[in-house]
Amino acid sequence: MPCASMALVLAIDASGSISDAEYALQIQSTARALRDPQVVAAMESVGGVAVAAVIWADTAFGVRPLPWVHVTDMVSADSFALILASQPRIITGNTDMGNGISAALDLLDDPRNCATYRVIDVSGDGRESIMTRSTAVSLRQAKARADATGVIINGLAVSINDPRLADYYLNHVIQGPGSFMIEVVSYEAFEQAMIQKLLREVGGYGAAMVAHSDKAIHDADIIQAALIPATSSGADGS
Repeated sequence: MPCASMALVLAIDASGSISDAEYALQIQSTARALRDPQVVAAMESVGGVAVAAVIWADTAFGVRPLPWVHVTDMVSADSFALILASQPRIITGNTDMGNGISAALDLLDDPRNCATYRVIDVSGDGRESIMTRSTAVSLRQAKARADATGVIINGLAVSINDPRLADYYLNHVIQGPGSFMIEVVSYEAFEQAMIQKLLREVGGYGAAMVAHSDKAIHDADIIQAALIPATSSGADGS
């Protein structure tokens, strides 16, 4: 595990509402965003960022973790992007978001992790499935664990099938000082939205965790901007 002051886990939805083509677009777009020169320069400017990922869906399939890479330049960014881009679709089913966040927290809890600024970047196209398995970790449980350990959760909501998904992410998913979400309405817009998201996340660390003046960015493809006053967690605290 690389020792960096900032650690970021990408928590990527592979549930059944996402087609194979959409999964591929999401994975490839995220990989390209990690190679974006602006993103790499931002990570370089803070001394590098430890980046890992979990691909999540139904608890019955488990999660697919990708190991930490210390992204300090284009070479290391490309190294992680290649690992991510090569991941096949091997899980599907329910949208067990709590399990995805819990797996991301497991990565962040690595005792070798020396980061003081820790972020989980959740992307997906749906709401948490109603609990059907006793082994599943609920979103509420995962958020409580993140809150107890000082981990920020940000979101990227793909609202193709659910026009209220951005509100759900805003009120039920994101939490922590300066937390925010970005909404996109097509997978074609995913790459640019992820670039914006990564720049904002790394910039949040560069600004020494100063809370931002807004909590939601509606962008890409293109939804009208709507700035919402920041609070430290979702509206209902779940």
